[in-house]
Amino acid sequence: MKALIENILTALTDERANQLFQQYGLTPPAVDDIYLGQPDDPDFEFALPAVFVDYNADFTNETCRIFVHVLQDYMQDTDNLSPVRDAGMQHLDFLKVVRHLLRGLRTPPMFGALQMEMEAPVVSDAYYWHTLTLSCVMKVDADTEPKYVMTEGDVDYEVERGRLVVKTK
Repeated sequence: MKALIENILTALTDERANQLFQQYGLTPPAVDDIYLGQPDDPDFEFALPAVFVDYNADFTNETCRIFVHVLQDYMQDTDNLSPVRDAGMQHLDFLKVVRHLLRGLRTPPMFGALQMEMEAPVVSDAYYWHTLTLSCVMKVDADTEPKYVMTEGDVDYEVERGRLVVKTK
């Protein structure tokens, strides 16, 4: 999971991403981090725009869902009477750039290409933001986490109440 999250955060903040945001006249994310409920926690301070990433891994079905929380400053009016409506609609361009940067992103050997599932608004007392949901295939057998391998001398066998019991050292 670490490699996947790092790859996503890098894709949103590297030089290619910065150039793409600038092509649309947008400020690249000032903050990128793992989602820990920051928008609703008054103890967290962060600059906008901000991107927070979370995930849900389904090891049985070998799939992974990624949740990208995109927070922006919605200060411009977007109503039909606003003289700055185009500026107000820039948050949609920001979401478009994030989608473009993440769609198809791969993190081998464990994770396949990210596919967009949905985009939904989130409203809280402090912020209004959008969460992009992406998914990918996850190859559980490619998991490279260290495994504990028992070697000679790591266990003792004892008989307790007529049963053989394995005890690790």
